[in-house]
Amino acid sequence: MTGLLDEKTRIRAEELAAQRRWYDALDLVQDQVEGAIDLGLVSREQMRADLELALLVARLDLGAAEYEAWQQAVQWLARLEEQGQGNPEWCRSLALARLYTGAPEEALRLARMGLALDGQDETCRYLAAVLAAHFGDRAEGIALLEAGLAAHPGQRRLADALERLQAGQSLEQIEAARLEAEGICPAQSEERADRGLRTPAEEALFCMLGDDEGLTKAAAAFGAENPLFEGIYCFADLIFQGNFVNLRLDMNQRGAGKIGQDWAAALTARLEELDRLAKAAIRKKEPGRRLELAHLLVERSGCFRLGYQVGRSREERLFAYQRFDPRFKIWGEPQYEDYSADELPLPPEEEGPLAPAAAYTKEQKERLIEHLRRWLGPVDRVIPPAEQGGVELLVLGPTRHRHWTVLITCGMGAVPMNVPPELAGFGAERAEIMMYLPPDWNALSADPRDAWPVGWLRLLAAMPRQQGTWLGWGHTIPNGRPFAPGCGFTGVILLTPGGVPDAAAVCPLPDGGEVNLYQAAPLYNEEMAYKLEQEAEGLLRRFDEAQLEPRAPLGENLRPNACPAKGGAPENEALLEQIEAWNADRQYERILEAILEVSPEQRGPKLLGQQARALNNLGRFEEALKILELCKEQSAADPLWHFRAGYAWYHLGKEEKALEAFDRADELAPGDEETERYLDWCRSAIALPVQKQPFTERVRDYWAAFSAREAELRALSEAGESEKARQAHAELLAGVFGGAEFSLDTGLDSRLRLAVWAECMPTRLIQILHWREQAPAALAEHWVFWAGQPADPDAPALQEALAWPQKRGEKAVVALWAPDLHAGQDIAPAARLLSQAMGEGAALCRVERLEVLSEPRPQGGMPLRQLRRQMADWFCGGDEAALDEAQSIGWNYQNYCYEPATQEDWALRQDVIAGATCCSELLADYYRGDDSRMDRLQADGVICGFFFYSTEQVPEAQRVELRGRLEDELQQAAGENLWILGGATGFAYSYIDCICFDLKPVLNAASALLNRYPFAEIGFHVFRLNCGGVNLRDENAQPSAEQN
Repeated sequence: MTGLLDEKTRIRAEELAAQRRWYDALDLVQDQVEGAIDLGLVSREQMRADLELALLVARLDLGAAEYEAWQQAVQWLARLEEQGQGNPEWCRSLALARLYTGAPEEALRLARMGLALDGQDETCRYLAAVLAAHFGDRAEGIALLEAGLAAHPGQRRLADALERLQAGQSLEQIEAARLEAEGICPAQSEERADRGLRTPAEEALFCMLGDDEGLTKAAAAFGAENPLFEGIYCFADLIFQGNFVNLRLDMNQRGAGKIGQDWAAALTARLEELDRLAKAAIRKKEPGRRLELAHLLVERSGCFRLGYQVGRSREERLFAYQRFDPRFKIWGEPQYEDYSADELPLPPEEEGPLAPAAAYTKEQKERLIEHLRRWLGPVDRVIPPAEQGGVELLVLGPTRHRHWTVLITCGMGAVPMNVPPELAGFGAERAEIMMYLPPDWNALSADPRDAWPVGWLRLLAAMPRQQGTWLGWGHTIPNGRPFAPGCGFTGVILLTPGGVPDAAAVCPLPDGGEVNLYQAAPLYNEEMAYKLEQEAEGLLRRFDEAQLEPRAPLGENLRPNACPAKGGAPENEALLEQIEAWNADRQYERILEAILEVSPEQRGPKLLGQQARALNNLGRFEEALKILELCKEQSAADPLWHFRAGYAWYHLGKEEKALEAFDRADELAPGDEETERYLDWCRSAIALPVQKQPFTERVRDYWAAFSAREAELRALSEAGESEKARQAHAELLAGVFGGAEFSLDTGLDSRLRLAVWAECMPTRLIQILHWREQAPAALAEHWVFWAGQPADPDAPALQEALAWPQKRGEKAVVALWAPDLHAGQDIAPAARLLSQAMGEGAALCRVERLEVLSEPRPQGGMPLRQLRRQMADWFCGGDEAALDEAQSIGWNYQNYCYEPATQEDWALRQDVIAGATCCSELLADYYRGDDSRMDRLQADGVICGFFFYSTEQVPEAQRVELRGRLEDELQQAAGENLWILGGATGFAYSYIDCICFDLKPVLNAASALLNRYPFAEIGFHVFRLNCGGVNLRDENAQPSAEQN
């Protein structure tokens, strides 16, 4: 068996194969091999060339009996033809794989080759016989089978094939019968038959024979364009609702030719209906997510799936798929595919050779080895580089004076490191790093518990060359998580080697230079964090106080932690190791059961972390956060704790909280690829939240649902069932406005009035106005839809309240006093009183400023309940109804001036000189870094932000006029998806502020508009101070002559 797999992995893979868990076995093999590559025990080139490993994977692939697995076997085994053509198993495995993937001619050649190598090979004889008959030589096929049965009369496979050949059955019939008879494919289930699916055997053989022009015919039947066979699947482009949908046929061209043309045409004709059904099913699991059809996948079984990207950022390639049976009925729950996840161990394409790294001269290397022999002992073994350009590792076994093994790099110091200028010339440029390991350490073991020092030293040795950095005394390098199961260490510190004189730490070179020798001493999380706070000297003092030696050789029993976390129960290391094994098998429920069997007071931080990890993997994110909170203090220095918290927050849609957690994880363990990926996703989701379900879609869904239930809702109100009516309306409104307050009453014209309150927020009023504008006209017969809290001048809360209004142009300034109001407190209670008195829409649109008085003014004031009448007299000729009809936030634009920034590193909008806005609160939140309003808006699918463009080519006198024209054109282009809030002009940029009810079409419209002008920079930025903008500049766009 291949040396790339340890005994434990081989046994486990065989157990899984015996249970027909083929893909679990393949995952296990992949994890082991990839781990060995990561640790530097083997190179990828060695893995590709390992015939035994390829044959093992091929056996598992063939057992899986699926087209994708067979294609994998073909791709790997075909690379090894030079080694394999003298091996009967290689011939047999590749012949089967070639047959099932549509190359029966090649399968026949391989079967004959295998039979020539081993005349007793039953599979090769069977394949050679049935394929010879298929290609017209029926006599040869019968003769081969009869000869095999004469030599071995009991071979059932050959006897069945002979009987079927003599009966005139086809290759597909014979092979389908064999797959079912040998249990490779199960018999057709009743459910599959009822749904019209092909049998498992038919599905397995779907790509074996057929028309090589099948893809072209299938694409035409679907009405798709640009058909292409790439990799192992057929692809084409399908136009749906103005967008490209990726049509993928999970088969080769021969399989594609078997798709019924009438069925394909019917599917395309019903795609809009199927899209609605799929969205409704997925929406139950993914509320608040934008769902646009991205994939139409046709399976070999006859089923198909509609796929939608549901990642929280554009970069997160997570898709939800809803499956339909061949009769266009939904089948099962939505399933997920993460295209950033690892795939099966297909050998990657050949890579070009790496440039060789510099190496020691012969004299330098001899001097280093002599230095090691003098102070540490002779070199017993050399572990070669794992890849071209890597370093060797030297193994120095135990000696009479040293009872541990030394593993040290050899070649890292051949190239001087990029040390800081203040250290140049002081001998810090060259280094080699060693570790002290147990005396019986196995240098050839692939077990992670033995192999991690090899991979870690290789990583350290490569770091200066790959990252242009340097390593020296006192440097700590985090791993972020335990190096291996059962190992609590998560990082290392570089120190002078222990157990030898100081002279051993520096090796003079023949040319006059020197190489520093450092020992990588492993540390726990808490020790790593302590070092960051107290420097290396402080950590070493802590070791001295605890009477511990960080440089002691690693052993079976780990040394105590010099900086143990305060509180928490002792860890059950045996259970933690078992949990790792369960986690590898995805037995998350089993993990939770085992942890819950431990009494709460005995669950330490590591065990609680594993509990949270399992809950995360099961999608129980809120529960995971509650568990993590139990060990927050003890785990402050654990990057895994912060990663798990970030993971939970991210999948709860709280990207800002997730970003904070992932940032901390990255600080504690920089360089972790998974953490960096989530950091990128968080930043993208915050900067460009296009994956939110847009407000426009929520409103459309609301009015469709309202219209369907209109008679029911009206009947509840007319029958006096006020509580049931409120509950029904609350359920409908919850899909549009998060936590909306509303009122339901009957107006003077006997129509029902549904009023959604803005809660004194202009942005919420704009949402409500958009919602109201989309109401179907037919509903106006029985309903009035109101924007904002209606006026209620007789409300008891207004009884003693007084107001001092002053008219200022088209707006008013109001000072207000009431017994329960206090100057300096939150303005919201006063704003609510004003809304009751005037009506919320009128208050937001007509009151420019509201002042809260600590006591009544001496000159008296009018009762607040009379303010509405005064406002109507001032602005609407005394018509109070007209005051309500003028509910437009556009009435409330305010001009402002700023002092622009003078420092060189100013941020966007700090160059603003003047502007106008109807949502000054939004600007104020932005400048002080308060994201709470944005969080609430985005929860409703509303994105507030600003477009910016550089104006160095625009004459200063024309900038305001140009911005106004662009605002008008953008509003016209984006239509109902956009509401312009105002804009601003700075010395470097101009800004167009807006609310986007559907960000994606607004971005498209803005990009098309602004790229017609020769602006050097064009972008979009949400109203969040601490996030990046999005570049909209199209370098290929040509500004029109008119705009130039």
